[in-house]
Amino acid sequence: MILSTSYNNDIKIWNFQEGLNILTISKIFESNYSVYSSCIIFDENNFNIFCIGENNYIKLYNSKGEFNKNIGNNKIKRFFIYSSEIDDKKYLLVGGNKGIEVYNYPGLTEYYTFIEGNDSNGHNEAKIIKISNNYYLIDTGYFNSIIIWDFLNKNLITKIFSNNSSNLRGFMIINNRYLLIGSTDKSIKEFDIESKILIKSINKHSDTVVGAKPVKDKNGNMLIVSYSKDNNIYLWGFN
Repeated sequence: MILSTSYNNDIKIWNFQEGLNILTISKIFESNYSVYSSCIIFDENNFNIFCIGENNYIKLYNSKGEFNKNIGNNKIKRFFIYSSEIDDKKYLLVGGNKGIEVYNYPGLTEYYTFIEGNDSNGHNEAKIIKISNNYYLIDTGYFNSIIIWDFLNKNLITKIFSNNSSNLRGFMIINNRYLLIGSTDKSIKEFDIESKILIKSINKHSDTVVGAKPVKDKNGNMLIVSYSKDNNIYLWGFN
């Protein structure tokens, strides 16, 4: 199943194998806001759909496409929504100019908002990871760095800076240690989270690299797919 969002103010769910649209939810927001981002959280027998647009509530729909309720403050500029699961606990992560809002699931009570000072800028993406029984929130965005938080104690641990003034976009984490992230300087950057250093930049795309995702070949080898505003998708080896 694939979930897609649209600037036409709707979201769609597709059957991946058959390429069929199995659910469309239209006119998500009352005004002409675009749907910036959406995600699905699966339960045992069904799922819930969450989506956001600029300066509006987080919208919750059930698996039939029926509106359930609004969540959070409707005066926050939000850019992405994502789900994360650690030790059978599920969380909803929402990034925007306020920082990273984290909600418990399924209760949807606010766990905490991770924000560095009052001059927070655009937070594009975040994930919760577990390393050696410690829980970390990895936060990236328009601030040319990766912010690492202690998820349980809610403390800022460190910031890893990029090698220029680029904004950082979608990212992936390999083996709970290596972070690969797209950048507005047209590169893919590889960071070592444990050593807190930038390992290298990979330059091939001719425009902003929007993100990177892991895939495996038929022999089980790890490969990286990168995608960019230059309308190209590249496949990379990882070692």
